[in-house]
Parts: sequence; C-alpha cells; structure tokens
Amino acid sequence: MKLLAEGNKEEAMKIFPNYQKAVDKAATHGTIHRNKADRLKARMWNKILAA
Repeated sequence: MKLLAEGNKEEAMKIFPNYQKAVDKAATHGTIHRNKADRLKARMWNKILAA
C-alpha cells in the first residue's frame, strides 16, 4: 500500500508474489479463511493494476 501511495507501481508488482505467499501461508495455517485470502489477493492486485 505504501508503494502504491508513492506511485511506485513497478516495485509493488515485484513485491506482490511475497504478499501472495504470506497470505497463502496464513490461510494454510488457519489464521484466515482461504476465501478471505483469495479476496485479499484479488483486491491488492486490482489496486496495483489501477495505480
């Protein structure tokens, strides 16, 4: 979110795979529901594309 606020779309796209991995790991361990993980990833990707 901080990179997007600064207008740094390229860096946000580079970091996105790490974000996906962290969210998926949380879903795997039961910290968040898998549907919520998918929703978070989709929303973040759409924000990156819109920037």
